[in-house]
Amino acid sequence: MTVTRAGMVRSEVALWPREHIGMVEDLFPIFSEISGGKALDPASDEILVQVAEAMLVEQGHAVVICENLDVWPSIIAGIWRRLWPAARMDFSARLALSPPQSGGSSSLPWITGVPICRAQQWQRPYTIVELQTKLPTGTQFNRASWFLAGRNDQVMAEILNEISPLQSNIGYLARAARVADNLEKLQNSEKYDDALALLRTLIVMAPITKEAVRYKNVAVATILQCLPDITSEQIESLANLNFSVVGESKRLEENLCSRIGKLVPQLTVEASISLLSKLYQGKAQHWWQSVVRTALLHGLDTLDDVWALAAIRWLAVPELEEVLIGLIRNGGNVESKLLKAAKEKTWSVFDLEQLHKQAKKRKWSILHAWSLVTKNLSAADAFTEQNGFTDDPVPGFDYLIHTLPAKEVVKTIVAMDDPKLCSMAAKLTKNKPDLLRWIDISKSSSRLLWATHIQIGGQAWPEYFQSTIQGNKLLEVVLSGADSHKLVESVGKNVSQAAADHPRRKELWGKLSAVESNVLLPLVANILIERINTGQTMTQPEPQLSTKLLVLLRTSNPSGRVVCTLFSWNTPLSEHEVIGWFCQFTRSDWQIVATELGQAVLARNWGNAAKKLYDLRQSIPESMPAVESCKELLSRWDRFKLMLSSPSSRSHHHQDLTELINQIANIGSELAPDGLDEIWERAGGKRMDLESKGTPRMRWQNATRLAANGAKCSLENLVRELKRDFPMNVQLKDVEEVLHCLRNSQ
Repeated sequence: MTVTRAGMVRSEVALWPREHIGMVEDLFPIFSEISGGKALDPASDEILVQVAEAMLVEQGHAVVICENLDVWPSIIAGIWRRLWPAARMDFSARLALSPPQSGGSSSLPWITGVPICRAQQWQRPYTIVELQTKLPTGTQFNRASWFLAGRNDQVMAEILNEISPLQSNIGYLARAARVADNLEKLQNSEKYDDALALLRTLIVMAPITKEAVRYKNVAVATILQCLPDITSEQIESLANLNFSVVGESKRLEENLCSRIGKLVPQLTVEASISLLSKLYQGKAQHWWQSVVRTALLHGLDTLDDVWALAAIRWLAVPELEEVLIGLIRNGGNVESKLLKAAKEKTWSVFDLEQLHKQAKKRKWSILHAWSLVTKNLSAADAFTEQNGFTDDPVPGFDYLIHTLPAKEVVKTIVAMDDPKLCSMAAKLTKNKPDLLRWIDISKSSSRLLWATHIQIGGQAWPEYFQSTIQGNKLLEVVLSGADSHKLVESVGKNVSQAAADHPRRKELWGKLSAVESNVLLPLVANILIERINTGQTMTQPEPQLSTKLLVLLRTSNPSGRVVCTLFSWNTPLSEHEVIGWFCQFTRSDWQIVATELGQAVLARNWGNAAKKLYDLRQSIPESMPAVESCKELLSRWDRFKLMLSSPSSRSHHHQDLTELINQIANIGSELAPDGLDEIWERAGGKRMDLESKGTPRMRWQNATRLAANGAKCSLENLVRELKRDFPMNVQLKDVEEVLHCLRNSQ
């Protein structure tokens, strides 16, 4: 164009549609053309790298102070060559003398060229770069700046070719430079940290799974190779990586899970807190939390010794309390394994408080009790605390019973008066029966302890128990109407002495159960029998005891003293059973109580008993006083014979044969009512001497008088002939003995 007016200038411009400009790779020919064909000298690498560095530091605020503005087109063309289509479409540069005023355009060019004379007007927030034709020795620029400045960088080129930038942000080159640096470093070292650094930059640059696959695989392969030996810090370094854009993520997750399972239970508390705290929501990527949880669940479900120790250490850390919910389960034998692990470690007071809290929260009764013991609480305090356990306290009570000092345990349980605890303590006293010395029989729980102790096979009556003390205490419980827990049934033998002497013995039988009475009554009855046998005088006992005593005697052989005592009590005895007892008495029995027994027989008018005594006198001479005491109950004949057997009475009755004559006449008339004549003749008498008239009894009466008064047929001959006809007749033998006795007394 031709200028026709002063102040007008000529401007040469090159215009492209914006969508086409990105495909223009070189501006040097264009600038040469609009400059009248004059070729541009390229800007030096030193100039370009300074501009590139400023652009990368802060795109849109870079101000380049040029000593010579002629270099400005070469700077633009040099930078343009390294830009990609999207960046070229947005790239802008200008020359300016002064900064934009307020209200000016807010869209600043990527770089602004300013003559050195106007440099003072450009201050912050602009990044000021005063171009130097020669850089000082040691000046450093990053890799992206050199690449943008045109330096040949094969790795950078390959990366940009592999990961084509889709946006215009010039900072993309800085990320590509970091990828290149990390890739080269990894190739030289093959270390985990270098592989991770590469992967991080790749995830940022290529957030799509199919992008940068080759480089991602290189990084993942190295990480997989290093996984078996990585530290907990390195595991944590993966926590915020977005593995969803990594193609080999599944394999990596599986191997990472395996490494976590081996490493985590060995970590210190501090390292465990650091790693496990990342399981809280929002603290790490979901995939990482899932891998860690999977590894933890596998280990904590198996819960071998190593994992159990780790779990109990974690439970003592307040910071991990919420994390462990759902990881450490409550079922199965988890509690027992944790308890075993807990016993292997020394705990601080702070740790114990946290474990105590966890045991309560998770309803671990035994671990709760363990924490009380480990805190060195007294038995009383420990049982009180355990009693407040919100779930089932029984397993914990059992632990306390078998862990704390046995003596203190029993004392505490007795003082607490808790039936449930007393039943459990019986397992302890079974093996150590001397612990029963600490029970208080007046308390129901103590009696329950004792009863349970017996029920499970414990010694019923320890050696140090005394009938007069423990026995009377137990009987007082019975008399009060309280539950004796069937103890009398179990220890009746041991309390029978106390029962026999108890002043309120009569009331006992109404308080005891039927079973307890059946146990104690015979024992007490036997004690009374023994006392009677030793000569003690005894008043008649209460009906229940009297009845039982008599039952026992009827199945045994009571002594004479016992029978006499029964007579004195007016016991309802039958004559028949007393006769049976007479036959069992020893000589010493008769020596002691013969007279008393005879008097008792007489008082009851027992003729059969008197007859039995009369019969026993010959074999047991010691029974004679009894016969003498009741002889008036005997028949006249027996009294006659008794009289004859008494030396003091023989001379007086020798001449009075009336009873003997009558006895022989009675026997003869019964045995041979029609045979008198024949028998008389055989005995040496004459028939003419006999009465021919009268009844057989009258005739035998007359004949025996004749014989007794000196007839040729004597009484001895008459009896002898009768006996010849009736040799088995007992009465004849008896008469024969009397005759013999009379003859010997003459």
